[in-house]
Amino acid sequence: MGLLKHTLLFVALLFGTLNSKGQFTVDTSSDSIDISPGDGICADSNGECSLRAAIMESNAIAGANDIFIPNNEYLITLNGSSENGCVSGDLDITSDLVIQGESTRETIINADSLDRVFHIFPGIIVTIEHLEIHQGFVFAENGGAILNQGDLTLFEVGIRNSMTEGDSQGAQSGGMGGAIANEGIVTIENTTINDCIALGGKGGNGIAPGGGSGGGGGPGFGGAIYNATDAVGVMVNSTISGNSAIGGRGGSGTHHQGSGVTSSPGGVGGGNGGSAGGQNGNGGVGNWAGGGGGGGSLSGAGGDGGFGGGGGGGGANSWGGNSGPSGDGGSYGGNGGQGCCSGGSGGGGGAGLGGGLFSNSGDFSITNCTFAFNEALGGNGGGGWFSGGGASGSGSGGAIFNLDGTVILNNCLSAENISSDSGGHLAGDIGSTGGHNLVQTSDAEGTFTGVTTGNLLDLNPLIFPLTNNGGNTDTHQVESCDPISPAINAGNDDLASNLDQIGQVRSGISDIGALEVLAPIASLLPMDTVLCTGQSLLLDATVQDGIYNWSNGSTDPTLLVESEDTYTITISINGCDFTDDIVVEYSPLESVDLGPDQTLCPDDILTLEPNVLADSYLWNNGLTSTTFPVETSGTYSVIVTLGNCSTADTIVIDNVSPVVIGLGPDLSICEGEQVIFNTNVIADQFIWSSGEVTPFITTNASGIYQLTAEINGCEFSESVSLEVIPLPSFNLGNDTQLCQGETLVLDVTNLGDSYTWQDGATESSYTVNESGVYSVEVIQNGCSETDEISVAVNPIPYFDLGADEIICYNENTQIQPLTLTPEASVIWSTGENTTAISPTLTGTYTATSQLNNCVFSDEIYIEIIPPFELYLGEDITLCAGITYPLNAWDESFNYPVQINWNDQINDSVRHVTETGLYQVEVISACESRTDEIFLEFDQCEDCRVYVPNTFTPDNDGINDVFQVSTSKCNFNNYDFWIMDRNGDVIFTSQSPNSYWDGSFQQGTHYVEDGIYTWRLSYTFEDNKGKKGEEKFGHILIIR
Repeated sequence: MGLLKHTLLFVALLFGTLNSKGQFTVDTSSDSIDISPGDGICADSNGECSLRAAIMESNAIAGANDIFIPNNEYLITLNGSSENGCVSGDLDITSDLVIQGESTRETIINADSLDRVFHIFPGIIVTIEHLEIHQGFVFAENGGAILNQGDLTLFEVGIRNSMTEGDSQGAQSGGMGGAIANEGIVTIENTTINDCIALGGKGGNGIAPGGGSGGGGGPGFGGAIYNATDAVGVMVNSTISGNSAIGGRGGSGTHHQGSGVTSSPGGVGGGNGGSAGGQNGNGGVGNWAGGGGGGGSLSGAGGDGGFGGGGGGGGANSWGGNSGPSGDGGSYGGNGGQGCCSGGSGGGGGAGLGGGLFSNSGDFSITNCTFAFNEALGGNGGGGWFSGGGASGSGSGGAIFNLDGTVILNNCLSAENISSDSGGHLAGDIGSTGGHNLVQTSDAEGTFTGVTTGNLLDLNPLIFPLTNNGGNTDTHQVESCDPISPAINAGNDDLASNLDQIGQVRSGISDIGALEVLAPIASLLPMDTVLCTGQSLLLDATVQDGIYNWSNGSTDPTLLVESEDTYTITISINGCDFTDDIVVEYSPLESVDLGPDQTLCPDDILTLEPNVLADSYLWNNGLTSTTFPVETSGTYSVIVTLGNCSTADTIVIDNVSPVVIGLGPDLSICEGEQVIFNTNVIADQFIWSSGEVTPFITTNASGIYQLTAEINGCEFSESVSLEVIPLPSFNLGNDTQLCQGETLVLDVTNLGDSYTWQDGATESSYTVNESGVYSVEVIQNGCSETDEISVAVNPIPYFDLGADEIICYNENTQIQPLTLTPEASVIWSTGENTTAISPTLTGTYTATSQLNNCVFSDEIYIEIIPPFELYLGEDITLCAGITYPLNAWDESFNYPVQINWNDQINDSVRHVTETGLYQVEVISACESRTDEIFLEFDQCEDCRVYVPNTFTPDNDGINDVFQVSTSKCNFNNYDFWIMDRNGDVIFTSQSPNSYWDGSFQQGTHYVEDGIYTWRLSYTFEDNKGKKGEEKFGHILIIR
């Protein structure tokens, strides 16, 4: 606890010095530069504040600044590594800064393997919190995600899938710190680093054609963290998982190509490696963390590797000398291969050291952290041609490798880490100020110094894979069921923080590692119990990080019990299930209820009964009976006991004195009169038998009226009788009017005991024949009724329409009543209501006069002569022998007419066979009309067709049928139709020899007189060829 407190105090003091100057909020996920650094405004060319633009502005204005990053994924896309102005590649920070994400799992900065993410420059104080860093990558440089040369604090940060790869050209090292390369001060809290890689640089291959040897591979240091010389690190409540430190592969030798003596240079060492041996030359010695150079042919010796670097391979003799000796690998590096014959040998593989952490000669303090599933693997040696291959490098310190610094572990867990050689978990001297560390496998490669109390070595911690166990960063859970992890309750409370990595309280004895596992719970629920009626029981099974499942399906930590049952709770805590139950019963004692307070009416007795089964009953007067009779006022109570449960109730009893209502004697009244019944008693409520609820009622109906007065819950009643004598029932009727000569008899016989009319008459009937107001009073059983009627006698409105008349259609003749009084109204049979009308149709016209409901009617017959038509047809030439009818008769002639022909033959219809001009005049009483036609009869040589325009089917033997006349016609086709006015066909024929007798389609039904339309269509042949015609016309039927 002391170290953590000092660390947090240091961070607090550090933040206290950061007087914020610039505050920026990122509002775009694009990777864009600030257009005007130093103006205090974070804005790219689109006016948006990107993360890069915010850092550039912070760098430019200096001071201590803040950047807030909302939830999103921010991809680094501006390419250009090894640049320190933050305009491309990684985000270079040159001014004190706090970078805060909105939430760790939702705020992600992704370098997409373009470069690392952050570079903190020397002397710069930076805090990064609540975000994740993904896919950083650097080549020939250190720090795959972060290069820290200043003072960096990480809080609730996730770093994953980042990588550094060493140089393969021997120019510089790289391959150190897959996630973080710390060259200054770093504080890591509640942070997880997983799946990051530190890969050593490859050794260079020998050069053809003379058989040059391969250079040694460079080492990979610190799969998650590389702590450089004099660097300082503090890590608390954090997880280092699944990271890898892998040595670089040794370079391969080449074989001699061709014949004769040929020499070629070797390959350079990997990482900060030695130079390649020239032709016939020796390979250079590797620098620290660099591989040795490969020997050249002929006979070049391989260079020795620096620390962790592989040795260079010896050169080939290439037909001209001796093979070169191999170079030795540096510490943990593989030796180079021995040259032989005409083929160069392979370089040794680089070392892989510190899968989780590599500390060079700096200081690193680690408390309550978990190292799991990390690995340290040596690189493979390069192959040789007919010569020895290089040896593989060694892997050591799967979790932590401490070279020459101070590494302090307290309350830490190392599980499932591996290395390709010794030191699967720890390598080097590991110090401790409080002990209590658990290491799954220990060996001589790693040695604990300082306090070793509570250390657990060579025990399986029973760890689960990395996952989201709550909180803002992923963690490893350990088995808390059977078997239980030895890490549980095995920590040092003096050094452990109050909260673990995910923010849960460390309870009891703290656990080893970053995550606290809650201890099992032996008893979750109280003992079985019995409740009294009305009681409830709150079952509370709350534990930290518990997942609850009650027998009734509830998933809450508490359950309110209000009924009998067996209640079972199963709690899952860190993957373990704990079950407990409780039986809850209710006492059968029910609540006692003596009822509401009551008022006893005179002579009433109330028996009080608890009505519950119990062991004992105790009344307020000391009685112990189950019932209690009450007659007097007072307060009564009872206590009922069953087992440990008791229930009680109290009731108050009052008495009411007798009451007299006083409605008075029975009464009789006449119909229409009313009476008031009332009482002077003061009561709580009044109820009449008729439904009223007042102390009095007004009534006019026969019956017995009872008033019930309720006083303090008691009812007192009294009745009174009322007889209503009906009035004589009669009606003289509505006011009426009589016509002259009518009488009206007013009769009230047998409707009363006596009668008095308006003029004093006392008979039971009265005859009226004069206008006036008539009234009568009828008395029966002492009650009287009067009625009256108004009678008016009106004259009859007589008149005369005169004699019947004949008029012409074009005359405007009016008919009207004669001698009619002006006050009378008139309505005609035509519906008209004017005094005079103008007839338009032949018929009988009736007028009815009305005056004061007196009416008189008269009628007149009017005959109207209508107009008529006269048409003989068009002039026509006919074939000799044809009879042509001339018709001067109109179907409207139902009145006398005179017909005069020019040849003095005055028939209405004539049949002509001779040539001539025929004139006719038709005269009616109203008008005369004339017409003429010229007929010519000759000997026909061509086809002639004649269609008559009139025929008279009256069975008189003259013109009784209609037939088309033809002459000299040789028909090919012949169609004849006759249609009525609606267009319906009433006769058809396909031969001129057919005739029409006036019937409907030659049936028994005959058509009416009138005009009909015909149509004729035919074709024929003569000496001029084939011809055709279509004709239309009208025909008049007259019977």
